[in-house]
Parts: sequence; C-alpha cells; structure tokens
Amino acid sequence: MARLIVFMSDFGLRDPYVVQVKAVVRMICPGAEIVDLTHLIDSFCIECGSYVLDSSVDWFPSETVFLGVVDPGVGSERRPIIIRALSRWFVGPDNGLFTPIFLRDRSARAWVIRPWALPVKEISSTFHGRDIFGPAAALLSCGEEPGRIADEVSIDSLVRTELWWEERRGSSLCMRVIYIDKYGNIVLSRKKPLEMQLGGIINVESPGGLYRAVHVRSFSHVGEGELAIYTNSFGYIEIAVNKGDASKYLGVGVGDEVCLTPQ
Repeated sequence: MARLIVFMSDFGLRDPYVVQVKAVVRMICPGAEIVDLTHLIDSFCIECGSYVLDSSVDWFPSETVFLGVVDPGVGSERRPIIIRALSRWFVGPDNGLFTPIFLRDRSARAWVIRPWALPVKEISSTFHGRDIFGPAAALLSCGEEPGRIADEVSIDSLVRTELWWEERRGSSLCMRVIYIDKYGNIVLSRKKPLEMQLGGIINVESPGGLYRAVHVRSFSHVGEGELAIYTNSFGYIEIAVNKGDASKYLGVGVGDEVCLTPQ
C-alpha cells in the first residue's frame, strides 16, 4: 500500500498549480492518497510554512510523506531535498522550510534530489513543485528508496531558519511573529511556556504601540475584546483578542518583533 502524502504549499486555490502537482503524483504512483494540509500559506513565507509543518507533523502516522512547497527561490541554486526525520519523509526546497523538523530528530538524514533521475520528460525553471518535488514524493509514496533518486548529504549542510528566536532585554522578552491564523491570532517564535505568572498583567510592545494583556490558559479567560497571551495547542506562545483580531489590534505582521514585559 502506498504511503500517505500530505501536501502543503503557498499556491492558493485559484490557479491549477495544486491539481497539476497531484496529477503528476497520481501518474507516477496511482495508489497514492494525497491529503491537503493547506495551500493558503502566505506567499513566499517560509517561516509560516515551517510553523504549520511543525504544528501538524505529529498528527500523521509514521512513514507519511510530507510534500512542502513554499519556494521563493525556485530556479536558483537552492537544492531540492528529501529528509528522513521523526519516522516520516519530507520533500521540498532546501530553504529552511523543514528546519524545526530535522532539529527535533538527532538521527535525521538528508538527500539532494537528482532531477534527471526522476520519471519526468521535462523540468521547468519555475515549477519544481510539479516537476521535481511531486515526482520525488510520489516515488517515496510507492516505496522507492531515496538513494535511487538522490545523493545523501550531511544534515548540517541544510539551510536553517530562525523559527525559534527570542532575546532578553532587561525584564522584557522579545520574539518575532512567525504566523497569523485566520482569526488574527499571533503566533510568536517561542515553543515553550512563558516564565511569567498565570493571571499576571503583561505589557505588550509592538510596532503598533504599547498594550496591556493578561497571561492566561486560553483566550476565553479574558473578556470579549480583551488581549490574552497563552501557550497554544502546539506549544507556541500566542497572542489573541477574545472574539477579535489580535494582528489588527497590535498592528503587526509576520516578521515583526513583539516584546513582553511583566508588570
């Protein structure tokens, strides 16, 4: 039986890109089941894709093949890679997208794909999702060994992003915005609980100004329209407005810095 393929990209849903990738996968591995994780990652946002993968991988069975395509460097010298980590497979660009995955597994391994070894007639310069990553994921799904289509390299040679980043500045803890969900909830670059008292007041400094929030277990522990800080269901620090949009409230976007200071 073919391995499950989980497909994530920033392709969106308007254009035929997602379906073309799936068509190639099915031609190469007809029995492959493809699950869409999301195709609404913010355009070119590698950190957003990294967060979504890291927060989702544990919910899928071992041997799942994750096909991740957030690839602003397509057509450049960036390498197409396969990673074996967390008892699963990952296929996509070597641009830091898979950083939190291989950092969680000391036994992680990596390969650079040989495009000429793939069963495709032609490889475009601008659509490696269809012409390289999709075919490689299809072959892995059907049980192909990575060494048949790729050369093993050191895991330390892979490009990394600073998905997990924080900096102490006196009594303040500064982090970056790495993801904003549909509700406007803000995910920060710390994957561990805050060392601040639950129920305590925290001053939040963002590009939009200075705000007051409460450190709670969930956003429902503050009044409607009030600002809450908590550890989300994936272990990351998150800021939300109860029944509101925290990103608009604080005036932030992905990449902006937010500093927290307990009162």
